[in-house]
Amino acid sequence: MRRWLLVTFVLWPVVEAQDGERRAAALAQARRDLQAQLEVADMLLERGDVEAAELAYRKAMEKFAAALGGAAEPARPAPRPVPKLEPEDPALRAEEATRVAPVFGRRGAKGVRNMRAGGGSGLTENAVNLGLEWLAKHQDEDGRWDSEGFMKHDPVRDRCDGSGDPQFDAGVTGLALLAFLGAGHTDDGGPYADNVRRGLHFLVASRAEDGWIATADPSIAIYEHAIAAAALSEAYGMTRSPRARDAAQRAVNVLQRARNPNAGWRYASNGENDTSVTAWCTLALHAARTAGLDVDPEAFKGARAWVENATEPNFGQVGYVTKGGPVATLERHRDRFPPEKSYSMTAAGIFIRIVAGE
Repeated sequence: MRRWLLVTFVLWPVVEAQDGERRAAALAQARRDLQAQLEVADMLLERGDVEAAELAYRKAMEKFAAALGGAAEPARPAPRPVPKLEPEDPALRAEEATRVAPVFGRRGAKGVRNMRAGGGSGLTENAVNLGLEWLAKHQDEDGRWDSEGFMKHDPVRDRCDGSGDPQFDAGVTGLALLAFLGAGHTDDGGPYADNVRRGLHFLVASRAEDGWIATADPSIAIYEHAIAAAALSEAYGMTRSPRARDAAQRAVNVLQRARNPNAGWRYASNGENDTSVTAWCTLALHAARTAGLDVDPEAFKGARAWVENATEPNFGQVGYVTKGGPVATLERHRDRFPPEKSYSMTAAGIFIRIVAGE
């Protein structure tokens, strides 16, 4: 009994210190979560969606208050189950590949040589591999990259920050897949074949009957739909998977229906355009066209027409929604990232012009 009391006396400060560290880490994470949620609410408010913004602000504050008070947070709703898909017959891919040769190429000795000729090095390759390794470790079993809960894959003492909104899982999954595909990894071989296979499965299984692939609110879903369409198009181009072809083509058809006549895109086909959404949609259609899918050439002409309209003629600066105007920046970040000093939309405009043939 005496020995037990002595051990307890010695270890008690250690336990208290560990509890303090855990509490401090939890509060720091709660602050980061609050910031991320407030950014989404700010975006909704700037778009004029007052009711959705009010709800987002209320949820953010309730969650932060629960963390401060040590109260148990409401249980996070389980992600929507992903339907199971039967494995695809390799013979179907082989048959498709004889009809349409794969594109986008595979990386290997030639790819490494090209990378070094372009200014890369072994350090570049190592950075890419470390990034892919991190992504692989943060993928959920059902194939998605969880926007809000990806940190559950981290060690307790090495938590990531930047928890996002759970409604953007399809878009984040598409971005992760583009990283693997861009490095030459597909679902039919290589060290990340299983990661790519599960990610593509999630996107294909998440699509709606009308072809939309998005988990976000429909008013802002076009961003992640375009990213998912780009990932599926690249996957089809590299593997000639009939399943990826079907999902990608239907996703492309959605994008083409969503475009404003003789112009580009925004959140809805209501005559409004912006360079950011237009660039992502153009990227998806460019990937689809390169992969051999059916893409209306008028889409690229419309995107270019919008960029021409948004370009200041004397200096060439491309605006977000106005001719040569500023980018869109959340109010809370404007001191750190002044809109008048950003030229990201000009870069997006250059990309659209090149894809359109300039």
